[in-house]
Amino acid sequence: MVISLSWLRELVDISVDVATLAERLTLAGNEVERIHDQGADFEGVVIAEVKGLRPHPNADKLQLAAVWTGQATVEVVTGATNLSVGDRVPLALEGARLGERRIKRQVFRGVWSQGMLCSPIELGLGEDATGILILDDGIEGHDLHEVYPADTILVLEIKSNRPDLLCHLGIAREVSAIFGVPLKPPAVPSDRPPMASKLTTIEALDGCRRFVGRLIKGVNNMTRPPAWMTARLRSAGVRPISIVVDITNYVMLEMGQPMHAFDFQHLNGGRVVVRRAHEGEELLCLDGFKRLLRATDLVVADSEHAQGLAGIIGGEETAITLQTADVLLEAATWEPGSIRRTARALGLRTEASQRFEKGLSPALALPAIDRAAALIGELAGGKPTSSVDLYPDPLKAILIEIAPDRIDRVLGLSIKHTDAERLSDRTVGSQ
Repeated sequence: MVISLSWLRELVDISVDVATLAERLTLAGNEVERIHDQGADFEGVVIAEVKGLRPHPNADKLQLAAVWTGQATVEVVTGATNLSVGDRVPLALEGARLGERRIKRQVFRGVWSQGMLCSPIELGLGEDATGILILDDGIEGHDLHEVYPADTILVLEIKSNRPDLLCHLGIAREVSAIFGVPLKPPAVPSDRPPMASKLTTIEALDGCRRFVGRLIKGVNNMTRPPAWMTARLRSAGVRPISIVVDITNYVMLEMGQPMHAFDFQHLNGGRVVVRRAHEGEELLCLDGFKRLLRATDLVVADSEHAQGLAGIIGGEETAITLQTADVLLEAATWEPGSIRRTARALGLRTEASQRFEKGLSPALALPAIDRAAALIGELAGGKPTSSVDLYPDPLKAILIEIAPDRIDRVLGLSIKHTDAERLSDRTVGSQ
């Protein structure tokens, strides 16, 4: 599990240094495998947009790029071949620093270059030196650090019996218990649209423990995701795609619940059904591969055919695009064994399947979809219009009684009753 320290600090107060934090997490059974600083050693690099490209008059392997800095258009000489008009790129103008190197205006074969367009390796953002770094987002003229902020990354090995730790909030809860500091969970709204049970039917009750859906209409998916969100996705190794998809990934990394978003206008019949696949049924998946399904595979389908492999990957036909206006969000709890068998048979492991295989609590689904719907409304203008929550066999709260002297015997040391109660309350809740 990849954890951003800056993100973690928003969820729990951390006063110790990162080495102490890693040591205490490891002693608590959550081994921190490595720590590394993320961010690059550069200054004065801004985001620019390529407005025009033309050949260099005196050099066949160079071209002149006219780039807009948010204030002016400047011309830069470059040998890169991966540029197109409209690309957003990192621009180091005169005075900018890349590591120990200061950028100056230079003449290349008789033409002045007002700065330098940067590749990932020149920025310290990777080993790719084959072309200019093409940015997914960012505002022209703004500092590149808004998109690639400095951060410290912790990589943890999460045991199979702790799926609750596969998110930032889970690790924050662990830190809260270890250090006795308050947890600061994200705000989750409690107001929900009216129920519309016709949105979903569960036929394969043995494969789906809970299905929460939320229909959101009037979404502007062409809205540019905020830089803080895309930066956090990148810190976890997730590529930003579009505002709706980014929000579902963001909430998964924050709260631990994988979600899927369907373009509602492409769902035949305007509803989904959870069922087993028909033997030999085909599904064109989001990764571009068409897969033949078995009768044991669990799918989310519309009235005609499968539209996604439950808990693993969505289908191309109902994929979210920039033109999507109406979105059906799905937050479900799938039976771990079913997901594991299908993922293994197809050789397909995803961020979602790895979480579902470990067994997630059905209690995650509703607050996660509330959080995602609120973010979509805030950032992309959508309005939730209806909801569904199918929970055939709700979990019942379990009361576990334990004698204080047994705690002492198992641990081999004496724990004050008040301390035992405090620690239990921070982890699982106590009475």
